[in-house]
Amino acid sequence: MLKLLADLFLNKRRALPKNRKALLAELDRVIEAVEPRLRLLPAYPRGLLRGMARTLDFADQLTQNLPEPVELSWRSFTTDRRLGMFFSSPASLLDLLRTSAELDDFFAHPGNGDSAFCLLIMHRSDNHRLGMVSQNGEVRTDVPQVVVSFDHHRLTLPSISLEQFIPRLASRGVERLTAVIARRLRDKEAKRVVLESELLRVELRLKTLGAPGQLVVDAMADQGPALPNSPQALQHHFDAVRAELAALKPQLTLDGMLRDVRQILEHPADYFSSCRVTLNLDRMGVLQPDDEEGNGNPICFEEVVLSEIPPVRRVVVPAKVTRQAIRELEENFGEA
Repeated sequence: MLKLLADLFLNKRRALPKNRKALLAELDRVIEAVEPRLRLLPAYPRGLLRGMARTLDFADQLTQNLPEPVELSWRSFTTDRRLGMFFSSPASLLDLLRTSAELDDFFAHPGNGDSAFCLLIMHRSDNHRLGMVSQNGEVRTDVPQVVVSFDHHRLTLPSISLEQFIPRLASRGVERLTAVIARRLRDKEAKRVVLESELLRVELRLKTLGAPGQLVVDAMADQGPALPNSPQALQHHFDAVRAELAALKPQLTLDGMLRDVRQILEHPADYFSSCRVTLNLDRMGVLQPDDEEGNGNPICFEEVVLSEIPPVRRVVVPAKVTRQAIRELEENFGEA
């Protein structure tokens, strides 16, 4: 059902020609979040519209082939094995539903109805350990195992229907890519500050070494690794830092930032990826070989990777929750 709705949505989008006004509006939102000064460049839309169109198409593709929504309810712990892997207990699920500000705000409006489709976001951890297994009636100990767990749960994008949820999910993809662009530009500016501080630090050290009888004190020692005592080694380090700074500065001009934004918008898959992951897990979360039958159950989800340093990985799963399911969890697992 989810794939059918996604296909219908994508076909509808692609059946229409790209609207320049709509593209400009999307691009304006990206520029506002990334670097508003880029608007000072008169021709910036011409250089970015093609990339904006590619990014929107890429975001649409992210909504295809999503797993079926997991129902967040007490009963689903017995009918959907994913829920028992994603949450340690119904009480932990209830804690998420209670503390989700977005979900609370959604259900605070009676016009939204009694159910919400949303995106469940989690961190995945693969923990290596030595465990015990039984093979052909023989117990083996100290067997390397991988235990998969999920934590740091969040709910976002609550929507009244899948038809509303899917385009919002595509927009979320554009927002995350925009965040990647903004982060890369901030990192380059931070790098410039570090390099300029290092140049000043080395220059002061060189001047001190060049003054006979002066005590050598590195007043900026906490801003970088220890500097060499040799004037020749210091000069070599100074030249290397200056060359690195010279190469970086053109990238921090408006034209340089525009090139960075265009590169990412035109090649979004290089900076933001999503793939289907299926893990064969037993009831304790221990990863089982795919060729072994009966020892595990396939758990399917999407894993999103943002190309940052270090890369950011998140598990995302469409979810459905109802007011009734929350009430049942409250009645059975809420505090007395």
